[in-house]
Amino acid sequence: MNSGGYIGSLSSTATNIDTERAPNLVLDEETLQELKLPEDEILDDTSRQTGDWSVYSYYFQHIGWPLLGLFLASCIVFVIGMITPRT
Repeated sequence: MNSGGYIGSLSSTATNIDTERAPNLVLDEETLQELKLPEDEILDDTSRQTGDWSVYSYYFQHIGWPLLGLFLASCIVFVIGMITPRT
């Protein structure tokens, strides 16, 4: 980098990226009305499931219990194979 070669030119053109998160803004009622958003976008969508277990159960139900059992059995065999000493 000190010799001014190709690598040095890369570091001199690099820019710092601001990775800081923007603060969560809370808009008052007047501002929301000025934006003229539809009512359903203002309210939280509570009809959707939230949380990790609801997502996992959704996928488990859609792949079916036989495939889920095969997957879990494969995981168990893999873990046993990893912890069993080899001779």
